[in-house]
Amino acid sequence: MLRFNLTPIFLFLIIFIILFFYLYKRKNKTLAYLLFWSIFYFYLINVIRLTQFPLFILEYPFEYNFLDYINFIPNNPFGNNLYTSVLNVILAIPFGFGLPFLIKMNWKKIALSTMLFSLLLELLQLTAHLILPGHNRMVDINDLIYNTLGGIIGYALYKLFAKIFKIIISKYDIEMNSVLAYVQKIVSTD
Repeated sequence: MLRFNLTPIFLFLIIFIILFFYLYKRKNKTLAYLLFWSIFYFYLINVIRLTQFPLFILEYPFEYNFLDYINFIPNNPFGNNLYTSVLNVILAIPFGFGLPFLIKMNWKKIALSTMLFSLLLELLQLTAHLILPGHNRMVDINDLIYNTLGGIIGYALYKLFAKIFKIIISKYDIEMNSVLAYVQKIVSTD
């Protein structure tokens, strides 16, 4: 069994440091932007940890048909898979909420971005099946559907947050720091 232990954590931390300094020095991103980017980065790493690990590797000999681990047929979310459906929606809500703080988004872009992110996760699971026969993760169209729904819900929550934030800023005399000024800039472009 391969776990998300110190080796992948160290690797993702090195990637984080390199990207952080690249964005700060080369792309001249503000510290407020980098704060939101860092939060989003660690969210993505945790999604990878939850969806890809641990990797179970069964010992040969065993009967293994990797097609048994692929589902292309959408199912009823209120049937036996309600728990999994809800978890997949919840997993992607931060994606739809957080991405607009980094990139200008609209409904179509957030749906497409979430779907592509979910597809990437499913393709990583498929790759694990091809490289590590005996891997036990399902490649499932339902994950793609419910993750996309979660991203859209997250974006709706972002839009609600933006409206509330604008009302609070206009109604009350709040001292702006760099983070609040960044949020105000982002939500004012919506």
